Amino acid sequence: MLSLPLLKKNFKENDRLWLLSAGILTVFTLLMVGMYDPSLEEHLRALAASLPEAVQGALGIQVVENSMTGFLSAYLFGFLFLALPLIYEIVLARRLVERLVKKGTMAYLLNTVVSRKKLIITQGYYLAVSLFALFFYGAALGGLSVWLVFPEEMELSTFFLLYVGAFCLHFFLSGLCFAVSCISSRDQQYLLLGILLPLLFYLFYMLSRASDALFFLGYLTPFSLFDVGLILSGSIHLVWMLPLLAVGGAALYGLGIFLFRRRELNI
Repeated sequence: MLSLPLLKKNFKENDRLWLLSAGILTVFTLLMVGMYDPSLEEHLRALAASLPEAVQGALGIQVVENSMTGFLSAYLFGFLFLALPLIYEIVLARRLVERLVKKGTMAYLLNTVVSRKKLIITQGYYLAVSLFALFFYGAALGGLSVWLVFPEEMELSTFFLLYVGAFCLHFFLSGLCFAVSCISSRDQQYLLLGILLPLLFYLFYMLSRASDALFFLGYLTPFSLFDVGLILSGSIHLVWMLPLLAVGGAALYGLGIFLFRRRELNI
């Protein structure tokens, strides 16, 4: 139950945002793959150790393993794959719903043959699919780069599980942004819940890793369910952690659709 004309409109209007995010992803991924050298293990460890422990913890680079997968997990998934998609989904979720309501475009669309249910499902679908496409591109780029440069370093299952885990996390966060956008009619509302709340989650995550005294903050943020160390070790906890993020994300998308269909709009 999708509106194809609206879906095409979304692709056309938001392609630059996606391409910009993919471009940043490309630069950093190729940079990290190009920087890796197994013979420089001790230098990399010394570089990580030279940083204050709080900074190491916040950026997720306490340990630099002597493998390409371990290296990328520290320097890409410790920061880039947490921050970049978060910015993308915060901006896009607002564009797809809250901004349309504010500008009056939503009222125009609902006065056409597009039903409210079909419209909001299309918007949520585009957000989720474009986010998936970003991670699919990142996984393909990273996998191909590693295979071409260091084929013997390719730990296929662990490597792609990192991308799957990061996507599950951001599927949850994008669902949160989408649900907030569905109930917001003013910038202040979206700023409070759609922007500050995800950023607060991220701050809690960094603080919980930066200091043992603040470890409890990790229980207050979904970022803790994407644990790179557990993925590298193949922990059994991944059986419930990643599915929990995926189910939670689906529930938030569903909640956003439910709330939007029942909110009052000036049409």
